[in-house]
Amino acid sequence: MENIAIAIKARPDSITRESIDVLDELGLFRVFLGVENASENGLRNLNRKQTIDQSLTALEILNDFDVHLSFNLLMFEPDTIMDDLLVNLRFMERHLDNPFNFCRAEAHAGTGLETKLKAEGRLLGDYFGLDYRLKDPQCEAFHQVVNYAFFDRNFSDYGLHYFNMQVDFTYQLLRRFYPEVLTESLRGAVKSFIKETNLDTYKCLCQTYDFIESTDPSNRLALQGFAGELRTIVDEGSRGLHIQGERILDSLNNAYERRGLVGSRFMSAQIASSASPYFGMGGPEQGAYSPCSMDLVDLFGLTPTPIPYQTFKSQLSRQEGR
Repeated sequence: MENIAIAIKARPDSITRESIDVLDELGLFRVFLGVENASENGLRNLNRKQTIDQSLTALEILNDFDVHLSFNLLMFEPDTIMDDLLVNLRFMERHLDNPFNFCRAEAHAGTGLETKLKAEGRLLGDYFGLDYRLKDPQCEAFHQVVNYAFFDRNFSDYGLHYFNMQVDFTYQLLRRFYPEVLTESLRGAVKSFIKETNLDTYKCLCQTYDFIESTDPSNRLALQGFAGELRTIVDEGSRGLHIQGERILDSLNNAYERRGLVGSRFMSAQIASSASPYFGMGGPEQGAYSPCSMDLVDLFGLTPTPIPYQTFKSQLSRQEGR
């Protein structure tokens, strides 16, 4: 089969350059990576049987292949301590380029987490909805605050974090099937939107960390007041970023609608007005990328012919000396 796109879910310890090279050849465009927690303590408590180094290596490999890469952080688990939260915040800080979400590890029926909490006498609720409280009072207060403040951004059908993934998802579909309609400006808008969304979340979480560090977790009035203020800030930020993302999504959809016009006078006019086709990691300075005759290339090295997806892979191979 040709012209297909493959989306996968994967554990970090399963990602190698060799495996992704094969999947890329088959049409890989999206990976949901099971990072889950950036703290060794958190991974051990969740029985993940993976290391932070494996997560970092997987992220590096997948970003080298420029696929749609997203992940979730189970920042909160029954035995989380404040140092674990700080480690996860630092992880977010270093990976603002990829869409992500965060939440608490839930104790679903039949899981090891349910068994552990039941044995420790910490399991709340019933099979209609199991619940628990974090052992560390500060971490429990942290979770309650951000669960309230980020509820719409993290969990609603139109939540900003899911929308962030959608924008990049749409961009990567176009890059996979219609790279000729993309421009560097459009790529820049998508990547900037992802980073701005993540940075806004990161900043609000850092503010929460500082507040919790300096507040008695038993002071419910102070926690409720801060949670209310933070929710207003988060929701206002979400609305502004949503508007920005909708404009980018409209531009991506418009680019898709123009796909049949590539090579026409319309697309040539677009190129002449400074919007150059997206050439991938190599950039136009490394020469023409399609087997076209010299009369189709202008003095600036641009060409109105479609840029094939395989161009990106060949550029990646050359950069790695393969």
